[in-house]
Amino acid sequence: MQEPTKPSPAVGPDFRKLLRQGQKKDPIAGKKIREEEMIRCGYYLTAVEQRQFKLLAISNGHSMTELLRKAVQDYIRIHKHKLPKE
Repeated sequence: MQEPTKPSPAVGPDFRKLLRQGQKKDPIAGKKIREEEMIRCGYYLTAVEQRQFKLLAISNGHSMTELLRKAVQDYIRIHKHKLPKE
């Protein structure tokens, strides 16, 4: 008696690789690849900076992550002219 064969798991495209190659759409589904994918980053603050930042963020109804992202976006907007042309 033969054992039933298990179907191999479907392996989808590597979206990060596709983005690095400059592709904007999933080659299978034809849907746009999310360009706003969040990447986890680490940063170091002194204990005082972290405490003050957290208190200010909470008191203004924001998360620390949200404020860091906004600060980075502002910095990029101000200094974008220094980036190489795409």
